Parts: sequence; structure tokens; C-alpha cells
Amino acid sequence: MKRLLYLCTLLPAIAIAEKVPHTFTSGSAAKASEVNANFNHVNEKSTLNKTSIAAIEAKLDDIEVEATNSGFNLLKNGEINLEVDCTDKPEALQLAYHENLNYRSINFGIKGSCYGHIASVRGDGDSTSMVQVSGQTVNIYSSDPDNRATIIPNDETGRTQLIGGFGGGLYITRVDITVAADMFGEILFSRNGHGGLTESIVTATGTQAIPVVVQEGAGAYFDNVEINGAMIGIFARNNASIRFLSEITVSSTQGLVLRTGVSVNHQGGVAINSGSGQALYLGGGVDWVATDDWIPLSITGNVVIEDGSYLNAGTLSLTGDLNVYDSKVKSNGYANIGGNTLLDSSIATFSSGTSADVTSFSCHGVSTLELSGWQKVNGTTVDGSTSCLDKDAWNQSLLNILNNLSQPQ
Repeated sequence: MKRLLYLCTLLPAIAIAEKVPHTFTSGSAAKASEVNANFNHVNEKSTLNKTSIAAIEAKLDDIEVEATNSGFNLLKNGEINLEVDCTDKPEALQLAYHENLNYRSINFGIKGSCYGHIASVRGDGDSTSMVQVSGQTVNIYSSDPDNRATIIPNDETGRTQLIGGFGGGLYITRVDITVAADMFGEILFSRNGHGGLTESIVTATGTQAIPVVVQEGAGAYFDNVEINGAMIGIFARNNASIRFLSEITVSSTQGLVLRTGVSVNHQGGVAINSGSGQALYLGGGVDWVATDDWIPLSITGNVVIEDGSYLNAGTLSLTGDLNVYDSKVKSNGYANIGGNTLLDSSIATFSSGTSADVTSFSCHGVSTLELSGWQKVNGTTVDGSTSCLDKDAWNQSLLNILNNLSQPQ
């Protein structure tokens, strides 16, 4: 619009600046016919300029109409709600998505079993031929609460992949998902995206399956979710943010793997079942914090925490070993640890105590173990039955050293 206003101002000036039929000098006589001829010339030029401006304005109007009617105008068309029945047509969700790409927010109420990988182009047959709209949010939910819909691998691409990324969102509610075998990130929250899984069951197959991925600054919440059959149930990295709201169950070979700046807000029960394998891994500055001391974290398997990470659990139940390297672990509620605990240049605090015997704890480097009701110091003597020290024992040991140094040799 600024360019158009500038044009409107400039054109009359150009018309006036053009050479007129008659020029007059100071002191010379001017004939009325010559003066009128000059005025007529200016009027004609002004009329032409008005005509040109009108044509430009008409063209701009045409452009605006074309933009408004464009099939990919995300900013104008807002939100749409669609009902999709995949009972006899599994591709119906995919087709409906591509028919409504122009909406910033699309809400799909689905029935039956729908193909996933809806961003792929139907009929192309190439898993790399797909669209991803920046800033777009897709909501998928079962329209019939009593008959939960399902999402299954796409018949053309073999993928189930659903993505919330590039500032957009993906929200799945009351939908069960069967992900493609041995795939990474079939449910993907990435690149500052957002979203969540609610009241859903995710079933994976294959020894390499990592079905749920949160990465690159994305945030996702999980509420009443089951993830079964994967190598890693949930994988997160690179400043991702996760919120566990309630009843999260992950049964997979390696449970949860969280790396590099991931933050976890633990508000509801989390259960991880990995048998005798690694059930939980936190590495590279991961920060996991439970919001209250009663919130349960139940783990079947082993836990590894390293590289400046922090696990602040509520009530902790662990069947396997707890290995902590250059990190911190804390349980505000009661901690039931079935295996051994290794602290290497780390700090462990169990505020409400633990059923684990103190001899199951082993410490290396400058490590501190704080157990409710456990006193490492008897008078000025530090108990040597375990390699671990609490704060009082560290202070007493340093004091003993200083006293020895002050004694005459």
C-alpha cells in the first residue's frame, strides 16, 4: 500500500513536469488561447494518469482475490473441523488432509482404521514425496469415544509417521497407533513443534523400533499412554521438553532414553518395564523433576544417569541397579531399590529413606550419599563399613585431616 500511495503522488508531478505547448517569460503578453491550451494539456495528462492508476488498482484487486482464493493461504482461513470415516476407505484421512492443506488448524474426528503418513502424496508411492506446512496444527481424535479409532501403516509408503514440527503441532486423543516396523520417529515432535498423546496405545514391532521421538526444542505431553514392543519407547534429545501427566506405561527393551538438555516435568505415575535391561537413561544435562513426593516412578530394569543430569523422583521403585556418574539423584518419597547403587563423583539423596541396605551403595570419587536415618559419624570417628560418605562424614574427615596437620610431627 505504501508503494501505491507513492505512485499516486508521483504521477501528477510527472504530468506537470512534462513540456507544455506554450512557454511565457516575465513581462511578455499571454494570449488567452495559449493559456487555455496549456491547461487542457495538463488536464489530459492528469486524466491519463488517473486511468493508469485505476488500472493498477484493479490489478492489485485481482491479485488480492487470487491470494484469497489460493488453496494454500494459511493465514486467512483459520480452523476447520472434519469428520472422517475410514471404515471402508483407509486412505480417507490422508485424502482429507491434502484437501484442506490451507488451514492453520485442522481437527479430524476419525472412525475405523486410517492410514498414517498423511503428509505423503497419495498415488505417488514415494515415501519422500510429502508436504509439511510450517506452523500448522493437526488434531486427530476418535469421534466415537466407545469405539476407538486406529492409525495403521500407509499401504503405499509403509510408514505411519505423524509429525508436529516447524512450530506446528500434533495432538492425538483416544486413538490407538500401530507404527511401522523398525522405524524411528513414527510419532515425531520436532523443530520447535508441540503436541501430545492422550488416552492412546502405541504398538511397535522390530528390534530397532523407536516409535516416539521428541527433539530439537519441541515440547510434548503424555497423558494415559501405553507404548509397547519397541527397542526404545520414548527417545528425546536436544532441548526437548516432556510432561508426563498421568499413567504412562512403557514396555520396551531400553525404556526411555533422554539426552542433551531434555527437561521432564513429572506430574503423574510413570511405569517403565525393560526386564533386566536398561530401563531409563539420562545423559548430557537432562533434568527430570517430579512435582510432589507421592508421585510414583516404577522401574523394572536398570537406570543410568550421567554427564551432569539430575533425576528428582517422587516415590521411587527400582528392581535393578542405579548407576550415577557426575550427576545427581534424589527421591523425596520412599525409595525401594532392589539392586546396587553406584555413585561416581555424584550426589544421591533419599529424603524419606530407602529399603536398600547401606552396603548396597558404592561410592567413587567425591561422592555424597544422604540417607534418612543413616549416620556415618560416631563421635569424631567416621564409620568405614562403606565407601560412601554423607555431608557430616565429609566435614568430619576434612576436620580430622586438618587436626592431624596441626599436630607436631
